Amino acid sequence: MPYVRIDTNVTLPPDKKAQLAEELAKRIVALPGKPPERTMVEIDDGRTMYYGLSFEPCAKARVELFRHSPTDAKAEYGRQLTELLGTVAGIPADRVYLTFPEYAGWCSGGTLRVDEDF
Repeated sequence: MPYVRIDTNVTLPPDKKAQLAEELAKRIVALPGKPPERTMVEIDDGRTMYYGLSFEPCAKARVELFRHSPTDAKAEYGRQLTELLGTVAGIPADRVYLTFPEYAGWCSGGTLRVDEDF
């Protein structure tokens, strides 16, 4: 936990993918209790994606979390993620969608963790 997935119609060279993955993981600390070393990042580039009627660069990001995170923390990470996509992949902020699914249960290393207060 957490899991960050980026889908984009921009094709990125391996070094840019690595840079983006590293920076997304480093900046996850904007979310309380979310360490970079436990962050999984998936980047699916070169997809056929249209935003409106345009094939211009765009992206859909999904940040999956165990437990709720504060709204202000999600807003800050969202700002940083969007900024990174602009800097590293050339995707304008107004062409990025981002969601934060949050789960009461999460299994890793064969152990299920459950937040009973979710």
